[in-house]
Amino acid sequence: MQMSVRNKDGWESAILNNKTFDDYYNRIKEIALSCYEWAGLPDTADERFLEKQLFEIGQCIFFKDEFIGYLTLGGTVGGRLDVYGNPIIRTARGINGYQKMLTKKDSVMVFNNRLRTPSESTVRQAALRLYRIKRAIDVNMEGQKTPLVILTNDIQKLSAVNFAMKVQGNEPVIFANKNLDIEAMKDFDIRVPFVGDKLRIEFNNEWNEIMSFLGVENANSDKKERLVSSEVNANSGTVESGRNTFLVERQIAAEQINKMFGLNIEVKFRSDLITNVNTPDLIASTIKPNDSDTAEADEVENNNSRGWR
Repeated sequence: MQMSVRNKDGWESAILNNKTFDDYYNRIKEIALSCYEWAGLPDTADERFLEKQLFEIGQCIFFKDEFIGYLTLGGTVGGRLDVYGNPIIRTARGINGYQKMLTKKDSVMVFNNRLRTPSESTVRQAALRLYRIKRAIDVNMEGQKTPLVILTNDIQKLSAVNFAMKVQGNEPVIFANKNLDIEAMKDFDIRVPFVGDKLRIEFNNEWNEIMSFLGVENANSDKKERLVSSEVNANSGTVESGRNTFLVERQIAAEQINKMFGLNIEVKFRSDLITNVNTPDLIASTIKPNDSDTAEADEVENNNSRGWR
């Protein structure tokens, strides 16, 4: 059965909705999976898979298989816990059906954060809010295209069309037949108020919020004026707190792995920007006391111009 035009448009809109959500979800997920750099991992230990497990299920197991080598796999925990609630028994599982029973004596649990929860739920909520705002902007922009509707009869329709074409063609004067019944034409202004600029501010706020959650530096302000020192530092504190939420547990796991297996693994946040969070000592040493607000504002503007989006 052929789909009606109305239903077809509805399906197309639904498809675009889904694609917009998927796009923002995948963008943020890509950023989350790329945030942390693991140095010194053995070749058989997959950094991407490790971070993907932490993002999706909140935990990963590091251990050494006697045949394959060192592995970073997801899995399940069960059985008895120690006095601090840490699992004593854990089962590592690969996506190909591989599994291995392990204990805290021959493996290390890597957790995503202090609560040992995945980031997936928070990122999904952020992507949903971003998608809704983005589609609202699209709809509002479409509403700017048809500001006027002319009601007329069949006799006057051709004249109305000609008038519209001349207006569109920037005619300075429009001539009409003296017998034209102007009263038979009525216009209705269906113009939608433009709120795209306000929606864009909300979009930026939502984007900055999820970036701060992930520990990614951002311009958490829509002020057109320069940010002063206190505003820059306030945002830097939020970003640093978000970053440490994930970094601390990874560093603890790296220390435990090194101690258990004699390796030299390090983990850090992946960023080369010179910023308040990345290089606070360097920033402080290069700013004159009287110029701190201006210098930090310049630094924020420069970094924002090289943002993630």
